Amino acid sequence: MTKQNTKELVIKTARIIDNKKAEDIRVYDLGGLSSICDYIIIATATSAPHLESIEQEAGTELKADGVYKTNRDGGDTGTWRVSD
Repeated sequence: MTKQNTKELVIKTARIIDNKKAEDIRVYDLGGLSSICDYIIIATATSAPHLESIEQEAGTELKADGVYKTNRDGGDTGTWRVSD
């Protein structure tokens, strides 16, 4: 995946979670600063069910484009989530 394709995917993901009413959405370009990722999206959910809904919608929408999550953490807490 090229850097431009990655950027487009990140923008699409931010729009998806915005449509699910995530709050305080921030996209950070870490290109050249991190050896593990080029971008990071940070957003706020208002509750555990809202968090689950945001992650599920992003996963479903991206899967339709052939993009699959490879990793997830924080699922048991209901207060935070990391998805790759």
